[in-house]
Order: sequence, then structure tokens, then C-alpha cells
Amino acid sequence: MDFKPLKILVVDDVAGNRELLHKALRSWGHDPKMAASGEDAVASVAMEVPDLILMDVKMDGMGGHEATRRIRAMTGEKWIPIIFQSALITGQDMLAGMMAGGDEYLPKPVDLYQLKAKIGSFLRIAETQQTTEEKAARLEERRISTELRAAQMERRLNLAVDAASIGFWDWDLASNVAHASANYFAMLGETPEMGVISGMRLLRRLHVQDRQLMVKRIRVALDSPGASYQQETRMRHADGSFRWVHVVGRALAQDEDRRATRLLGVTIDITERVRATTALRENARQLRLLSRRVLEAQETERRRIAHELHDELGQSLTAIKINLQAHESLRHRSPDELKAENLRIIDAALQHLRELALALRPAVLDDLGLLPALSGIAEQTAARSGFKVHVYCALTDPRLSPDVETACFRIAQEALTNIARHARAKRVHIDLYHDGEELILGIQDDGVGFDVAAMRARAASGGSIGVLGMQERATLIGGQLVIESSPGKGSAIRMRCAAPPPTEVP
Repeated sequence: MDFKPLKILVVDDVAGNRELLHKALRSWGHDPKMAASGEDAVASVAMEVPDLILMDVKMDGMGGHEATRRIRAMTGEKWIPIIFQSALITGQDMLAGMMAGGDEYLPKPVDLYQLKAKIGSFLRIAETQQTTEEKAARLEERRISTELRAAQMERRLNLAVDAASIGFWDWDLASNVAHASANYFAMLGETPEMGVISGMRLLRRLHVQDRQLMVKRIRVALDSPGASYQQETRMRHADGSFRWVHVVGRALAQDEDRRATRLLGVTIDITERVRATTALRENARQLRLLSRRVLEAQETERRRIAHELHDELGQSLTAIKINLQAHESLRHRSPDELKAENLRIIDAALQHLRELALALRPAVLDDLGLLPALSGIAEQTAARSGFKVHVYCALTDPRLSPDVETACFRIAQEALTNIARHARAKRVHIDLYHDGEELILGIQDDGVGFDVAAMRARAASGGSIGVLGMQERATLIGGQLVIESSPGKGSAIRMRCAAPPPTEVP
């Protein structure tokens, strides 16, 4: 043995771990001593200062971090290398260990070869230090280096926390004082006052409907120190609104009754995520509702067309057939009279057929484009309802993509139908123009107006398929539909979608 044996204190509350380390250290030529708890370790160091300490982190009673802090306070400037052993090693655990005064971390179960290498490095440091002054300087340099590494890790952790908008808080249950990070106060819409807040205020900020469940989960955690809890809840902002947050907490430390004395946790703002999830659910619900109503509307329209074909075209063709079959029995009428009557019946049937075709799909939309189709449907609706319509178009190209033209026509058609039924308007304006890279379709009337919120409620409950249909058509072409109205002040519908104007060719 060509080195001075080290006095090594092994601190572990598991007898099997102590026996394993004792046997290994003895075989390497060192002088190990055993401590079964943090309290025993502090007492042992008070009696004889070792050359190195192997410290378990998680132990019943006093943990490894607290025992290290007490040993550092007790030994003063004499620096004793302390190697932590833990089954859980994260960035926060290593930071906490360094702040407590540890030098190294080894994962459990301990790799004996790795442990021997760590001890060897400390042994080489001890052998190269010739004088007490040199030893003190080396240890002081190592202490400063350790503190610098801990400070760097803390800064990196703080930067990551700031980037992720995570609010930290540490609630001391005995004093009812909680220390919170700046991000936490930012979630509340407040300016941090020395980073301190009343512990109970953390709970009072929660929505009253969520508070009871949170208190229940905290009580369960307090009865099991080290246990964690989490909950998505609503937290009141300084402006009176509520924001959705995800709270994760853990009970730490213990009093004499083995109850936790601190709660440490994080609060993450998830308002936008909850809003997006709620919007997706609402869109899915409305889509299901719209699909059901569309199917119902299709069946209704099919029945109407069947009745029209049977009642109008069927009767017209039947009348012509009767005239042709009754030629011999109607000798009192001249052939010219019968011919004229048949032609009149055929003309009426053709006109009715054109009206059916126009209602299903206006040919002018496919043949001439959106503006002539809008002008035609506007004139027809105005003639039936008695209001005046002005159509303004500022498109440089008369044709748009077929899906955009169809959506604009159907939105305008539905809007004009609603105006004719409910608005009692005298004037209607239809505007179609480009705003930068977007196409704008606006329909405005001077009618009696309506309550938009009530209308949307009826639409959401399935009472108005027209509004849902307009919104869905705008969504399908990547657009947005805005409806503005109030009782007695008319109404305005504006659809905006991406449809860049054509590039002019010189």
C-alpha cells in the first residue's frame, strides 16, 4: 500500500448499502466508519473529522443535504470532500446538492469502480499538497469552483424557466409565507413585491369551484412527505379575469410528527392551450350539428323539388297530353287555339324549370363570373322584397377561383334571403374588392337589425342553419366571417379570405 489510508465516513440508512461500501473500502486499504442517519453523521464528525464522506441523499429523518449543511457549518474552513449518493439525479437535484456543499454526485446503486476512481482523485489531490497553506489554497480554489458551477447551473436553470414562462413558488406552512418568482407574479398581472406573497393567497387566487379539490390534493400530499400533486385550474388575474394554469407541487421537509412543512411547486400558464382545445371542441360540435342540418335540408329540398316537378311540370305535361288526346272531342275549338294553349303551357313549364335550375346553381356564375351572378340574384331578391340594391365591384380581374366564387355567391344569397325575410330594409349595399392580398365581400343593410349574441346562440343550438352555413363556407376557403348588428341600426356581414389580385402584365 503506497498511499496514506483515508478516514471515510459512510452515511446510509440502509444496512445492506453500508455493509457493501464498508467491505469495498476496507479491501482498498481505507479506514471506513458507518453512520445510519444524518443525525449520526453530524455526531460522528463532531467527534472525529474524516478525510472524505459518502453521503446518501434520501434518508428518514435528516436528509443528506441538511446533514451536509450542518457539517459545513461545524467544520468551518476545513474542507471535507463530500460525495452524494442518490437514485434520482436531475439538474435541480445536483443544483440543490451543490448549494448544500456537496462536491460530487454518484447514482445509486453505486458503481464500485466509479466510486474507487472518485476516491482516487481526492487521494491524488491530498498527496500533491505539501503544506497546510497549499492544501488550504487548493481546497479554497475547489470550493470557489464548486460555487461557480452551482451559480452557472442556477443561471441556466433560471434562463430556461424564464423562456418557458414557468412560475416557481416555495410555501413555508409554518409562517404562511410563500416566495414566488417574477414569472409567477406576471401570471397574476402584478409586480412582485420582494418576491413574497401570503401562502393562503395562493389558494384564494384559485377559482372557487376549483379551490376545494386543490385543498384536498394538498392535504393528501402533506400526509405523505415527498409526494407530489398536480391540477389544471383557473387562477384570477389582476384584471378580474381567470386564466387556466397547470399547478404541480410537492411536499418537502418534516416536522417532529413526520408531516411536511413546505410546499414547493411550479405554475404554468396554459390559457391559450385550453382556449384552443375548447375552440376545437366547439368547432367539432358545430360541424356535427351543421352536417346533421345539411342532411335534413337536403332531404327537405329534395322533397320540394319532387313536389315542384310533380305539381308544376307534371300538370303542364298532363294538360298538353289531354289537349292532344281530346283533339277529336274538342271540335268546337280551332287547331290554332289548341296550339296556342299548348305553347302557353310549355312556356310556363320552361320558366318554372329555369327557376328551379337557378335555385340549384345559376348558370351565369359558371359562364360569366361572380359579379353578374351577384347582380342577378340581387335584382331578383329586390324585385320580390321591395328594397333597392347597389352592387359595387372593384376587382381588376372579373374571374376568381371557382371555390371562392361559389362561396361568395352563396354567402350573399343567404344574406339577401335573411334581409328579405327579417330586416324590413330599404337599401342594401354589396361590396366586392381587394384589400392587399385579401378579398373582401361586404353586405350591409339599413333594416331593423338584431342581437348578434342571441343570433349566435340560436345558431349554436341548431336554430339557424343559414348562419352556420355562411360561417362554414367562409372557413372552407380559409376565410373569416364577421357579423355586426344591433337593434334599430341595421346589419353588416363581412367575409375576408386570401385571394391575391392578379399581377398586371406590362
